[in-house]
Amino acid sequence: MFYSVMESSGNILFGSVFYSQYRHITEIVINSSVHIETIMDTSKLMFTCLQNRIFRLLCITAGISLNKREIARVLNVSPTAIAKAMTYMEREGFVIIEKVGSVNLTSIQLNHDNPKVLAFKRIDNLEQIYDSGLCAFLDEKFPGCAIILFGAYSSGKDTVGSDIDITIINSKEKDIDLTVYSKRLDRFISLNFYEDLSSIDQTLKSDILNGITLSGHIEL
Repeated sequence: MFYSVMESSGNILFGSVFYSQYRHITEIVINSSVHIETIMDTSKLMFTCLQNRIFRLLCITAGISLNKREIARVLNVSPTAIAKAMTYMEREGFVIIEKVGSVNLTSIQLNHDNPKVLAFKRIDNLEQIYDSGLCAFLDEKFPGCAIILFGAYSSGKDTVGSDIDITIINSKEKDIDLTVYSKRLDRFISLNFYEDLSSIDQTLKSDILNGITLSGHIEL
């Protein structure tokens, strides 16, 4: 199943290298007026190009256990190269590698118990949203509206079966075809429309306000 999912993403899947040494990662959450800066220790953030690709693949397939041969097949590299790349990622707690039964296979997953992994995954999710063109598309379709990413995808806790939840505030509901962006992101995109904050349930409003503003602003 996951092979067809990955192949449908085309060049978007590994279109850029996001993590690199000497890079400070800054995330601004506008809608909650919180400025979060995560300054990563450069000695611990030295992913190679291949390790970046592996991390992106594991983010998109979160919730599915892969082995080294499957990862090698998707990334079109040798299993030996994958094994070497995994050494650092396992040592630093980015992935969990477990032996499967008595056969010579391993199960590889992101280590979701590591807060750094969730932080990186959250940032990687954002990069995918912008690289896919979805943000620019929505900004053009809904000028002057607040466009907010919320839910599991905004927090980095999404799995392969999760939706991308986006709220559009100050707009009536519109029928928008997002098929091309769903294919690029390998996720179903759910748009929620509200004319103002007062029409939103308090619990849902809290979830939205704790999300990430992609465009526009909210007046409380």
